[in-house]
Amino acid sequence: MLATSPRPDAASATDEDVLFAWVAEVCGGPVQRATPASGGNRCRSWAIDVAAPGGIVEAFLRYAPPRPPSAEPYTVHREAQVYRAIACAGLRAPRLIAEHPRLQAVLTTRAPGIAEYRRLHDPAEKQAIARDLMATLAQLHRIPAAGIALDGGGHGPRIAGHVRAELGIWQAMYARWTATCRTRTAPSRWCTATPGRATSCSSTGA
Repeated sequence: MLATSPRPDAASATDEDVLFAWVAEVCGGPVQRATPASGGNRCRSWAIDVAAPGGIVEAFLRYAPPRPPSAEPYTVHREAQVYRAIACAGLRAPRLIAEHPRLQAVLTTRAPGIAEYRRLHDPAEKQAIARDLMATLAQLHRIPAAGIALDGGGHGPRIAGHVRAELGIWQAMYARWTATCRTRTAPSRWCTATPGRATSCSSTGA
């Protein structure tokens, strides 16, 4: 039987309590340490150590608090879709352990090191890291687009379809922003260039 931390009452517990209880349940042991991580844009993150039956599990918890609906599909749920899409590609990337069934939260393995490229001062070290990053990106872009479905994304094997879907996302986001921003004095303009055709532009906002 797995040793799990008691689950807080959903009516009175904070999301943080619920998340840590979920982590304990997923990993099969109590949370020993949870250190908040900086960055993450609108998300909250923790480096978490769990005392599982097989030893300490070093994990990373990422959580997006609730916010008003928007045209933006870039959610933690979408991040989980990306993790699943690249799982078999052999990339040097954290592995998805679990996605919370209700909250916008994911638990992944924790990669060693820090993402502080700007703090590096050795040119040779910076160049080596940059080359390694480019090689990893090339490996990522060799993954066939066919069969990959992301919230708000395109479908099919052609990259062009996915690019158009991405542009559509940003156009919808800016259209919503201009519709709610009453102090704008000039509309936003979107221009679409298609090979062999004239460039077409449209305006959003007023």
